[in-house]
Amino acid sequence: MPQGTQSSLTDEDLILAFQNGDVASFEEIVRRYRDPLFNFVVRLLGDAFYSEDVVQETSCACSGTAPLSSGREILDVDLYDCVEPRQD
Repeated sequence: MPQGTQSSLTDEDLILAFQNGDVASFEEIVRRYRDPLFNFVVRLLGDAFYSEDVVQETSCACSGTAPLSSGREILDVDLYDCVEPRQD
């Protein structure tokens, strides 16, 4: 996929591209969800510094679960579910 075209794709299209080995598509998913996920984690933990680490770890962990998702609603659940166990 040509660079720069990911921003115009749906989450589902990005997931399919990622399943086919397009790393840039996963990077776009991370870019789209980073701020909302960070805000969620800060509210959950109350610590912005630690929240940065949790979001980074979540992005790495979810790179293995993204191929199971098939659209934005499911992706939302996958990302936020990845955060939940990391609150300990």
